[in-house]
Amino acid sequence: MIESFTVQEEHPGPFPMVLGKIPSAKETNRIMSIRGPGSTEDPVGLLSLDNEKKTISINRPLDYEKHQLLQLVYESRFRGEVIDTHLRMEIIVLDINDNQPVFTKEIYTATLHESQTQGPVVKVHATDADKPGTENSTFTFRIVSVSPASEKVSFDIETNGPSGVITFRGCLNYQEEKSYTIIVEAKDHGSVVQLSSTSTVIVNVSDQNNHLPMVSGPVGPTKVQENRYGIEVGRIQVTDEDTQGTPAWRARYRLHGDPHGHFKIATDPVTNEGILTVEKVLDYEELSMRNLSITVENEEPLFCCDAGKEKCSTVASELQIGVEVVNENEPPVFDPLVKVVSREESIAVGSYLEQLTAKDPDNNTIQYLKGKDPAGWVSVDSKTGKITTAKNMDRESPYVRNNRYNVTIYAVDDEAVPLTGTGTLIIHLVDINDNAPTLEQSHINMCMSDKPAKARISATDKDEKHHSGPYHFEILNEVHGLWRLEPAYGETTNLIKEWAIYSSRHDLTLKVLDSQGLYSVSEITVHVIDCSRSSVYVPDLPTCQLSGVAITIMLLSLLLLSCILLLTANRKDVKHFAQLPGVSGSHLLKYHTEGKGEDTMTKLLEKVSSEELGDYEPRVYADEGGTCDTYQLDPIPVPELDDFDMNMEWDLHPKFTGLAAISRPDLFQTQSQLVHSECTGMSQYQSQVVHSQSIYLHST
Repeated sequence: MIESFTVQEEHPGPFPMVLGKIPSAKETNRIMSIRGPGSTEDPVGLLSLDNEKKTISINRPLDYEKHQLLQLVYESRFRGEVIDTHLRMEIIVLDINDNQPVFTKEIYTATLHESQTQGPVVKVHATDADKPGTENSTFTFRIVSVSPASEKVSFDIETNGPSGVITFRGCLNYQEEKSYTIIVEAKDHGSVVQLSSTSTVIVNVSDQNNHLPMVSGPVGPTKVQENRYGIEVGRIQVTDEDTQGTPAWRARYRLHGDPHGHFKIATDPVTNEGILTVEKVLDYEELSMRNLSITVENEEPLFCCDAGKEKCSTVASELQIGVEVVNENEPPVFDPLVKVVSREESIAVGSYLEQLTAKDPDNNTIQYLKGKDPAGWVSVDSKTGKITTAKNMDRESPYVRNNRYNVTIYAVDDEAVPLTGTGTLIIHLVDINDNAPTLEQSHINMCMSDKPAKARISATDKDEKHHSGPYHFEILNEVHGLWRLEPAYGETTNLIKEWAIYSSRHDLTLKVLDSQGLYSVSEITVHVIDCSRSSVYVPDLPTCQLSGVAITIMLLSLLLLSCILLLTANRKDVKHFAQLPGVSGSHLLKYHTEGKGEDTMTKLLEKVSSEELGDYEPRVYADEGGTCDTYQLDPIPVPELDDFDMNMEWDLHPKFTGLAAISRPDLFQTQSQLVHSECTGMSQYQSQVVHSQSIYLHST
């Protein structure tokens, strides 16, 4: 190190300004040179050497914040040879107070709740570019001004290095001041000159609940009709100085003096009014005047600032309301609404059943009337409500459901516009054995055969099970061993016919007893039919009889069928003979193939005027050469006729016994049907159902 020079930053000059002489450059014939910052490096051209005067000069001002020290390398040459090498030289820059403190933000914002009474508000920050640790870079914060000024609130700032914390104390009032503007200054400690800067702090105040809602309108007595609910009684109007729509403004109403919950009060979210409504029906007879107490608070708890000069009230607003209940006519009320009694059916007329009584809330006179009584079994005393029997009751009546018969009784008051209350009496009818069993069949059909035959007979009883079956069956006729019942005891029995009984009508008298000995005597008609003349025998099904109208319809049908066959046989467009379907060639000779024959001219019959119904194919019932007759029935549906004589077929020719066997479906039931074949001497059973609206013609 040969030399050290100093220069003050931002020196005003004039420039170039000599910093000093170089001590080692004494000989005039030496040539000096420097390299490094300020010469050959940035900032280039800042320094210069004078070889004649052996001095170093600075050509422009320096900024301490950019260059605090310049270190250079000095060389000297004599006649081209380097004499002094690697000698160092430094330029020291002296700092001055040329930088003011700078805040990190131009504007700071903070929010204080109105309920806060003291504490920190916001922290501010600043920096100074001067030399650290010197008075030029050291600064202090202070509050220059607070706007608007308030005696209730004061703000302070505390410096802590490069930061400052603003605090406050006092009572904030949103309704008085919604915000404060604070000007904060940061000023350094420079010895020659002191520099400073400012920043703005905006403190917003958020509203809190420091005002109670106050009732603004008078609320007098109000009237409410009894037995009404869900109706509005009145509205309570309040005012609140806090911000509208906030929890500090919204009112909360509390209802007192209503232990049974007849009323409800709610807040209108728009107007903040208290809406008083009837939640449960009111009874004038119970209490005609209701005195209610209502208190009003806010959703947000109330606070008070003790530092303020004016003390705020923390007592909730209270309001007294009288509700008058207006009387109206009410219907009588049965207690209980439903009564159940149990009685035997067919008890004596005039027997006491029960008493239904009602009370009138308005203490009016009550008259009892009979309401629903579909069978007309009861009567009611108009003054006392006593119910007695007017007729014999029958458990088997269609008006009884599940052994219960319902009666409704009306209680009517004597007001100008009478009102009615309704009570119900349920009579449980206990069954007695008052119905004798009866046969379910009045006609049955049986086949004539060489063996005993049987038909099932069943009985029914309207009484309950313990008063009905099993039954005892008995034949009262003198049957001489030709008829018998097996078994004689049970739910059903079989009527057995001996083989010696031939085709005819037989009337039997049967006695049926229930399990307790109550009986009835019934007539049953048995038709014994020669089933060999009919291919179908359906026992125990209802049958129908042929009337003159039905026979006429059958004859007309046969006549129509003959006309169709005749027209078909004489068609001019027939050019060949048709083979009969189902007929074997071994039984029929083809006469049209034997010899040529003689040509003849046969005059065709003239067609009658009619509609062509199409070709008719003859139906084959058996092959030629058989030893047995096979009977076939063709069905002809006919409508139901009111004057149809159901017993007429029994007076017809025996040929129609097959028709009679199937034309009375009321005497037959679906079961196994016997078809007797005389050809094979064997019996076969087949199941077949005959429709009650079809009449079959027996083919002979």
